[in-house]
Amino acid sequence: MRIKIRSADQRLALAFPTCLLNAWFLHLVLKDKISADEEDAIDEILPMVRKELKRLKKRDRHFVLVDVVSSDGDRVKITL
Repeated sequence: MRIKIRSADQRLALAFPTCLLNAWFLHLVLKDKISADEEDAIDEILPMVRKELKRLKKRDRHFVLVDVVSSDGDRVKITL
């Protein structure tokens, strides 16, 4: 997974392994923001999401998940 951020005068590109998208990491990040019911839903849905992301990464090498352009020209793009 790659996150690219561009502004008028700066560029930043970060690469993250897709395997970081696991239940433990999401619980660590979201622990104060989600309820117990939502934790159970994440545990059920996450394996299917990871499998689909892996399939998309193999099939479409540079699949775009998010592409946002702000009004002042800054751009954030997340690709597999």
